[in-house]
Amino acid sequence: MNRRATKDHSSDTGSRSISSRVPHVVERVLARRSVYIAFGIILLVTITNYGVFLFGDQLFLFKDIGSDTINIFYPNLYLIDRTLSEGLPAWSFHQGMGQNIFPLSTGDPFNWMLFLLYDSEDLASGIALIETIKVVTGGLFFYAFLRTRNLDSFTSLIGGVIYSASGYMMVGTGWYIFTTEAALAAFVLWSFERLLVHRKWLMFPVAIMFIAAVQPVIVFVLSVLLGLYGVVRLLEHCDYDVRASLLLLAKITGLGALGIGLSGLWLLPAVHQILNSPRVLGESTFFSALAGQSIFATVDATQGLTILGRFFANDFLGAAGQFTGWNNYLEAPMHYSGLATLLLVPQALCLMSRRQRILYGSLLTIVLVPLIFPFFRHAVWLFSGNYYRLYSLIVIVALLIVALRGLHLIHTRNSVNFFALGASLTTALFLVYVPFSLGDASRVNVNATIQWQVSCFLVIYSFLIASLKYNRLRFLAQCVFLVVIFAELVNLSGSSINDRDTIAKEEFGQKSYYNDYSVDAMQFINSVDQTPFYRVSKTYSSGGAMHASLNDAKVQGFYGTRSYHSFHHPRYIGFLGAVGLIDPTVESQTRWTPGLGSRQLLNAMASNKYILSKSDQEWVGHGYTPVHTVGDVTVHQNQNFIPFGFTYSRILPRSAFDSLGWLEKDISLINAAVIADEEMPFFSSLDEFDPVSIASNYTPEMLSKDARELAAVSLNIRAFSNGDISGDIVADRDRVLFFSMPLDRGWKATMDGRDAVLFNVNAGLTGLFLPAGEHKVVLSYSVPYLQEGLWLSSISFILFGGVIWRSRGRKKPMETAPPVLSESGKRH
Repeated sequence: MNRRATKDHSSDTGSRSISSRVPHVVERVLARRSVYIAFGIILLVTITNYGVFLFGDQLFLFKDIGSDTINIFYPNLYLIDRTLSEGLPAWSFHQGMGQNIFPLSTGDPFNWMLFLLYDSEDLASGIALIETIKVVTGGLFFYAFLRTRNLDSFTSLIGGVIYSASGYMMVGTGWYIFTTEAALAAFVLWSFERLLVHRKWLMFPVAIMFIAAVQPVIVFVLSVLLGLYGVVRLLEHCDYDVRASLLLLAKITGLGALGIGLSGLWLLPAVHQILNSPRVLGESTFFSALAGQSIFATVDATQGLTILGRFFANDFLGAAGQFTGWNNYLEAPMHYSGLATLLLVPQALCLMSRRQRILYGSLLTIVLVPLIFPFFRHAVWLFSGNYYRLYSLIVIVALLIVALRGLHLIHTRNSVNFFALGASLTTALFLVYVPFSLGDASRVNVNATIQWQVSCFLVIYSFLIASLKYNRLRFLAQCVFLVVIFAELVNLSGSSINDRDTIAKEEFGQKSYYNDYSVDAMQFINSVDQTPFYRVSKTYSSGGAMHASLNDAKVQGFYGTRSYHSFHHPRYIGFLGAVGLIDPTVESQTRWTPGLGSRQLLNAMASNKYILSKSDQEWVGHGYTPVHTVGDVTVHQNQNFIPFGFTYSRILPRSAFDSLGWLEKDISLINAAVIADEEMPFFSSLDEFDPVSIASNYTPEMLSKDARELAAVSLNIRAFSNGDISGDIVADRDRVLFFSMPLDRGWKATMDGRDAVLFNVNAGLTGLFLPAGEHKVVLSYSVPYLQEGLWLSSISFILFGGVIWRSRGRKKPMETAPPVLSESGKRH
């Protein structure tokens, strides 16, 4: 009896011993193969979410609220890819009435992958693959960042998976650049930790270079994240050693500045374009309105509920067009970072040492306060707009850093604060339901199915977190944790791109969207018209999304006047505002520009030669004759075409022009060059036009007569490209030679081999004084600050190489990492 009991006891002890050893064995195996396992799981989640675009019949082009993919991002990618076959992107007449397209076009390294792997006609089918690569890259870099912070393999794996399918990734992927930002932000965090912990500094300036090359604004916003996180880590790492902290901070700052210098080629032209855009220093800036708000003003009820709902799921308040929260689906907060995060943050704050609790608690407070007091969020954006965007990523990173520290402590200490776990679960379930059932919630609609799913996931995670305390349950809990994470991220985050209205691959290749009969119409025009330059307008749009496309010219290969762009040329906007086509003080109108529309006289001035229409009832104007029909598109030719580079014999002061009505302005621009008042003396030899002479009934016959007079003395263009124009002209008297493109500092002109001054003519467009006689005129374009940027990059690369060469000659410091704080707050 005793021997049997002893035998049974021995068996139980052995069983428990094996059971207790399993998690440690698994952890050792996981640690040796963790990067491959992390890659596999992140890839699995990503492919599951993007599968219909990678292997199915859908393109990653959204017709719903994500129409920017069709209306701006795809046309920009197409134009840049086509331009690269001819040389470096510079000035292009395919955007608006002409603009420098180099800034913000070639700095994204992921776009280069797209250009290298796909030709222009296949770009649309390659976008999903590139987005997948960005998501996986971001997840892996975040995993590497956590491992560099010495978090255990399981915790790092969970962090990488959540980051790769976070709200900023999945919702933001509809704007393409957001996934680039998230991937590069993780790269920066990883390189920062390598520098801080292991003194491996090489990748830090490289990471900063990529960030600055993509978008200068990102540098500033991410510097807020890096600054906050860096202060916490310096205090933690250097154990409040002020001298050591300052020395390390100086090194980090110097390497960051070097990284910015490396990006000079892309950075300086982009900064110039952004600063001179209407949205930043122009009439439509938000600075005064946002900076003038009270510091203590709080968000309204709708925005507050949106902030709360987006912590639980991207589609908590509806997906895409069904979204009922603040602003719209893409502009709203995108800070969903997994439901387990909400339960793990309190665990971290309970299990950390007192010093770490103060540091990381302060970090969370600073990051989350702007969600309540928007003044501080606006300050992050320098009061340039009422945005969340990249700030949402800051929130996600802060939450994950703290939450994953909590998971690490649970995993390594076998410790769970059950009171905090129960309180956080109760609070979370309360917030899932109660605030959205109050009177203030009448303007938002919660997706009841997602609300129920969120509740279930929260309860399951609570049991799993509690189970991690026990060795016998940990291995099973870890396996189930991964399965539940996978189910949550596919179900609650993947739906943000899968439950959307997208373009099918098959229909994109048919006579629809940008491949409609407009392409055939342009082929006909190009085959019969060899005029060096002319513009084409359309009475319809080809994009096919819920918002009309304004960038058809970029894809269909013609020169137009309308455009949709984040940073339009300020003088293009100034011209459209001066003639009353837009209100330049309204920010949205500086992005969605209708071009010259149906203003026939303005189109004549802008050398518009053809109109494409799809219906006999559509307005095409007087003097346009149908010359060809293909499919459902009719080509109308302008019989009053005025060539690009025509001349005026009369002038009109800008002050007199501004006092006229819109029709009088249009007639004036067909009769005289509008000159800035202060520049009138340069044109004193020309006659001044009197607006009083404008006929009260301006007839088509009058337009024909005026058009013939303007066309009679025009530049005979011998060579034309987007960045180089040359020709000869014979002037019977002093005149103004006019070019219907925005005046830009990048354009230089010579006349008969001598430098010629370009003037602001016709309220923002380009002209020069043309003396009587025979002349050869040459205009050439160079990207502003490109040369200076090249010098900055070159010098920085030389310095970078010198630092690398010098550091290689030095004896390596200790192989082990320098002292860091233990979880108890002591150095070791």
